Amino acid sequence: QQQQQQQQQQQAAAEQQRRAALQHAAAVQAAATAAQQMEAARQNEAARQMESSRLQEAAMQQAAAQHAAMLTRQRQQAAAAAAAAAVVIDFLRLILSRSVLLSSRSLFSSSSMRSTSEPHQNIGGLEFSKRQHSSMYSSSSRKHIMLGRQR
Repeated sequence: QQQQQQQQQQQAAAEQQRRAALQHAAAVQAAATAAQQMEAARQNEAARQMESSRLQEAAMQQAAAQHAAMLTRQRQQAAAAAAAAAVVIDFLRLILSRSVLLSSRSLFSSSSMRSTSEPHQNIGGLEFSKRQHSSMYSSSSRKHIMLGRQR
C-alpha cells in the first residue's frame, strides 16, 4: 500500500510537472506570439511612415515641377508680349518716319511752288512772302505794336 501511495505521489508529481511544463510552454509561446505581433506592428508603422514620406516627397516634386512649368509659361508670355510690343513700336516708328517724310515732301513742294509764284524776304532768319510781310505791318498791326511799346 505504501508503494502504491508512493507511486500515486510520483504520478501526481509527474502530472504536476507536466502541467507546469505545459503552462510554461504556453507562456513562452504567448510571449513569442506577442513579440512577433509587436515586431509586425513596428514594421508596418515603419513601412507606413516610409510610404508617407515617399508620397510627401513626390507631392513636393510635383508641386516644384508645376511651379517651374508656370514660371516657364510666364517667361514665354512675357517674351511674346515683348516681341509684340517691339513689333508695334517698329510699326509706329515706320508710320512716324513716313509721316515726317510725307509732310517734309509736302512742305518742300508747297514752298517751292510759293517761291516760284511769290518773292520771299528773309527777316531775322524767318522767310515771309511779301503778302505775309505786308499784312504784318498793316495799320491795325502797327497800332497794336505801338500800344505794346507804350505799356
